[in-house]
Amino acid sequence: LRLYQGRLQKGDLVRNPATGHSGRAARLLRMHAGTSIEVPDAVAGDVVAVVLPRGGGAPGAAAGDTLDDGRSDVTLPGLQVPEAMVSMACSASGR
Repeated sequence: LRLYQGRLQKGDLVRNPATGHSGRAARLLRMHAGTSIEVPDAVAGDVVAVVLPRGGGAPGAAAGDTLDDGRSDVTLPGLQVPEAMVSMACSASGR
């Protein structure tokens, strides 16, 4: 997720206002290519992966969902993905 405001720390509450589900951030990972580095916190502008404990009431987030700490009612607009302009199918030719 990308933080737009504030700070997220390990153990903080993460809530998905669209579904009402929430859970505690068990781990925060800064991702780079094929590696991940565990970090104790993230601040506005950071992009991190949030790991929630099993059975911890996972927010069930989809791409473009707003996640918050449960004290805010701000919801950012979701992602708008345009339809593909060109599509192509490939198949192998027989021998």
